[in-house]
Amino acid sequence: MLMVFPMADRENDRSIRKIANSYGNIIHSKNFHLSENAAVNFLRLLYKGHGKHQGHWLGTPENNFKGARAAARERFSHAQ
Repeated sequence: MLMVFPMADRENDRSIRKIANSYGNIIHSKNFHLSENAAVNFLRLLYKGHGKHQGHWLGTPENNFKGARAAARERFSHAQ
């Protein structure tokens, strides 16, 4: 599975597809919109248990998932 965040440079779409196709066939491609909360929850799921800190940087319910919200702002233009 390949996820290209909306903030990626759209002029590189052709290069991204070429690289992806070098690893196998693209079977399905879809663009979709995520609300701000959906973007935060998507990132929480995507990075859960990932890396050295097991996703602790995402934040907690007590701090309203501060890290995930900051990451969503960086990756999704509407999540302000």
